Amino acid sequence: MQFVPLTGDEILTTRNDYKLGVLNGTRATIEQVDDHGRIHARASDGSAVDLPPEYAERGHVTHGYAMTFHKAQGATVGETFVLGTEGLAARPPRPRRWRSTSTMALPWGSEVNPSLLGARSG
Repeated sequence: MQFVPLTGDEILTTRNDYKLGVLNGTRATIEQVDDHGRIHARASDGSAVDLPPEYAERGHVTHGYAMTFHKAQGATVGETFVLGTEGLAARPPRPRRWRSTSTMALPWGSEVNPSLLGARSG
């Protein structure tokens, strides 16, 4: 599936490009996509990010709404949704890897595992 950038989308860069000023894992919000396909965005640190269409066409931009624990480490977000497998209950993620004002776990399978729901269980 090809990434189609739209104004307002949360994006995540997946390749370092020092000339463009982005690193693998830069999170941004698209402010405009111009007539030539250039993405003008605002990074989570407030800096401007301008990405040529070739950068996205090579697969170096993806939607930033969902990411792995590894990519999310250190991020401050409004809500965290965790989709896990049975193995997640045996080794739950450490909450300090991200900062969230609210956490909701979406466990795998048909039964809710209270250990995955943390403070929201009970």
